[in-house]
Amino acid sequence: DTTTVVFAVMTVCAIFIILLSCVIYKCRADPKAYLSDRYDSDVDSRSNYRDDTISEEDQLMIPVDDEDTIASLKQQISQVGLANVRYIEIASVEKEFRLKDGMNPREYVAGDIITFRDIAIGFVDGVPDKMNEKTKLSKRATVIYTFCEQMKWESIAELSQIIDVIVYICKIVIRLRYNKKKSAHNAKMRDEKSVEFKNDLSPIAEWVWQAKMNETQLTAKDFANEFSLWIQEIATSQ
Repeated sequence: DTTTVVFAVMTVCAIFIILLSCVIYKCRADPKAYLSDRYDSDVDSRSNYRDDTISEEDQLMIPVDDEDTIASLKQQISQVGLANVRYIEIASVEKEFRLKDGMNPREYVAGDIITFRDIAIGFVDGVPDKMNEKTKLSKRATVIYTFCEQMKWESIAELSQIIDVIVYICKIVIRLRYNKKKSAHNAKMRDEKSVEFKNDLSPIAEWVWQAKMNETQLTAKDFANEFSLWIQEIATSQ
């Protein structure tokens, strides 16, 4: 009936007025705390939104004008590449033997692998970093430059050339460091002509070409000099 309807409307209005009074009282009692709570809530919401929607890949796509920042990013990329190339398998150990000297003396057992970092260490240990008066390069750089001359390369601008240099260094280190005696067969290098081995060496060549050469052609002498430094970087990296 009419009385019941009127009573219900009045009850609802009374509840609304009470709730509104409570809100007004809270705002008057501590308006800063009220606004702060609302602000913190909004900030957290926006922060969560950003974290959920901006991935690492998206952040790398943000335009960067700062030269220092660009240089820092290039350094990070170079370090990632270095970490990826150090442990590429170059050879396998055929029988137990021990290396007693050098940067990384250790005992090898059959089945161990020899990585590119092991090769780099062997090259740095085996070839002294002294100046060659004839070439005006360090002895390490001279080894590389002599190979380039044998290949009749005046400049280096192809990944295939870099891979050939890597294979050459691997061969001489395996022979002179791991198989010093002619009768020794301590380590066996992977088949240098196999497509699989060349594919595994590609990341090293790409790291050299992109991170170190900046995709720019170098003369054979400049390449030899720089490569001797890059291989030392691999040898001393942890």
